[in-house]
Amino acid sequence: MRLTRKENKVYVLTENVDAELAIEKLGKLEDMYDRLLAEYENTETQLQTLKEQGKAKSVTYRQQFANKLKLKELIGRFEIALK
Repeated sequence: MRLTRKENKVYVLTENVDAELAIEKLGKLEDMYDRLLAEYENTETQLQTLKEQGKAKSVTYRQQFANKLKLKELIGRFEIALK
């Protein structure tokens, strides 16, 4: 259920929507964005550690690298929306 609608390049609450509910939902989205950023940083750290251990061709490294790409895509979508 959408809580807002766009009118003339400005977002407004839809009818019968409580502002506190909209703020809570926005806060949850911001929390999700922060968690994605933290997970991305953690994944980069793990990749660097594996690389330093000479495990850059391991299955674990490749899985973490794929996870990093997925996270980067999700973060990019959030950043497009937050512009």
